[in-house]
Amino acid sequence: MTKTWGERLSYLAGFIDGEAWIGVTKKHKNCEYILSIAVANTNKDVLKCFKKYFEGSIVKQHRRKKYKIMYTWKIQARKAEYFLKEIFPYLIVKKEQAKLGLKLRDLMNSGQILSHGLSKNKDKNKAILEKRDSIYWKIRKLNGGEYSGKRL
Repeated sequence: MTKTWGERLSYLAGFIDGEAWIGVTKKHKNCEYILSIAVANTNKDVLKCFKKYFEGSIVKQHRRKKYKIMYTWKIQARKAEYFLKEIFPYLIVKKEQAKLGLKLRDLMNSGQILSHGLSKNKDKNKAILEKRDSIYWKIRKLNGGEYSGKRL
C-alpha cells in the first residue's frame, strides 16, 4: 500500500514528538542563533527516511560496546524551517518548540534579525540580541533547560 505525503509527514511528526530535539544552537563567537533539529535512534533506516525527504546528515555515535550503535539525523537553518513547516500540523508534543523555531526563522527572513553576525549600530545589536535570546531561552526552557534570565 502506497502512503500519501500526509501519512508520511504524520509518521515523521510522531517520531519527532517522541525522539527528537528541536532547539536553537547558539554560537557565541559571532552571536549566531541557528534553528536545529536532531533525531537519535539505533535504527539507521528510520533516519534514512528523514534524510531522503528532507536532506540533512546522519552521523554515527560511538558508544560503549554493550550498547547498540546510535545514529543521529541532523538538520539546521532553512532546511529545518522547511521540515517544521511540513510536519507542523501533525506535531503534538513538540509543537511549541516548533512554533518558536519558526518564529526565529520568520524574524530572520523578514530582516528583523540578521542571519549572521551583528550590525555596526549598537542599539540595533541590542534589539537583535534580545529577540534572539528571548526565543533561545524560551525554547531551552521547553526542552528542560533552566531559564536564568541572563544572556550567557
